[in-house]
Amino acid sequence: MRSKILKIAVLSDVHGNLPALDAVLADCAKQGEEQIWYLGDFVGYVPFPNEVIERLQKENAISIIGNYDLKVIAFVKNARQWKKNKLPEKYSAFEWNYKTLTSANKRYLQQLPKERRIKIAGLDVLLTHGSPADNEEGISSAMPAKRLNELAKIAKADVVLCGHTHRPFKKRVGGVLFVNAGSVGRPEGDTSASYAILNFANGRVTVRHCKVEYDIDKATNAIRKAALSAGLADVIEKAASLDALKQQQKSRVSDNVTDEKKLEAVLSLAEKCNYEKQHTHQVEKLALQLFDGLTGLHRLGDKERFLLLCGAILHDIGWIEGQKVHHKVALKIIMDDTTLPFDFRDKSIIALLARYHRKRLPADKHAYYRELSDKDKTIIQKLAGILRLADGLDCTHSNLVERINCNIKGNSLLLNCVSKEPLDEEFSAADDKADLLKQVLGKKIIFRRKTG
Repeated sequence: MRSKILKIAVLSDVHGNLPALDAVLADCAKQGEEQIWYLGDFVGYVPFPNEVIERLQKENAISIIGNYDLKVIAFVKNARQWKKNKLPEKYSAFEWNYKTLTSANKRYLQQLPKERRIKIAGLDVLLTHGSPADNEEGISSAMPAKRLNELAKIAKADVVLCGHTHRPFKKRVGGVLFVNAGSVGRPEGDTSASYAILNFANGRVTVRHCKVEYDIDKATNAIRKAALSAGLADVIEKAASLDALKQQQKSRVSDNVTDEKKLEAVLSLAEKCNYEKQHTHQVEKLALQLFDGLTGLHRLGDKERFLLLCGAILHDIGWIEGQKVHHKVALKIIMDDTTLPFDFRDKSIIALLARYHRKRLPADKHAYYRELSDKDKTIIQKLAGILRLADGLDCTHSNLVERINCNIKGNSLLLNCVSKEPLDEEFSAADDKADLLKQVLGKKIIFRRKTG
């Protein structure tokens, strides 16, 4: 006797877009779905947050919370920081949603889990917003197989359902089926609302992604009526993220901006973040000396040298929020800043140099890095390796190293550091931070002090 097929509709990322949700739910009913599983981000860019939450509750959806939901309910705690660091459009959307949500709906979001595990038709299914490892890590077709295999081990499930990237996707890796439902309310690359239908039976599952047209004008008119930014309406109309739209605008401008003007913008941002000038410019000097002395090994050019210069100037700006994770804060400040006249690729490289000047080495699971081409990842590894070492050589912030001379001898790289003072602390720190450069250049690094 054949087991009954269980038909589940998987929805994600409505982002307050009630017209899109209504259209998708009507389509679900036609499909004869038996249950709705919702993967988070109820609120966002279109001004129907309460209606979306209540509509999904009325449908008895099994739901989890998304990263955007978490940010909205934490708005008061982070408002001062976000006012400085986030795009004005994003900040106003967070603020508007926080003020508009009813107390009951805030409490509803707060009690939702970040993930759920469901046993169905003999299969273990994990519902998560981002990935099994991180609420904000997106799973998409661009994710390397190595990282998918890592996530498959973390998931400990037969099926992983996710959203967050707003792009539909399915792939089986390491015995685990990954399914991204796409986005109901803020699809990217296609204005049609997206969701997935999963059919479960006899320990097996089939997946069908569905596209539904909806009244986009109703959504964008509501954005304008609520006096939210016109940029949010562009996100819906153009089926692109706000960051991508901003970077497209900057890319058109950045080609006509001289390096001198770009450097002025970099220094201006550093000033706004109250950067430590002596240490920063010492690290900048040493990083450029290393770059110039190692051209035969890294084989990079003037453009990469300029990106290293910018990354060195901005590497410590995250200190404006304190020492803890200041490298990650620096990345966010750089990526969220709207005054830097760089295209998305160059801005990402500068931000990632700040990200990797300390702590963990580059990894495909990291935001922005994973979106780069293999060629650009290698550039990051080389430049970040240089910056890490330069930062180590001024670990005491005492400006002791006057000059670095690089000598390559077989499998060794000899760095002669000119200084009138002992460099024991600097050499110890630099040796610890030389890990990435050793790896990418394939050389043993030796430090020596010269007095002149």
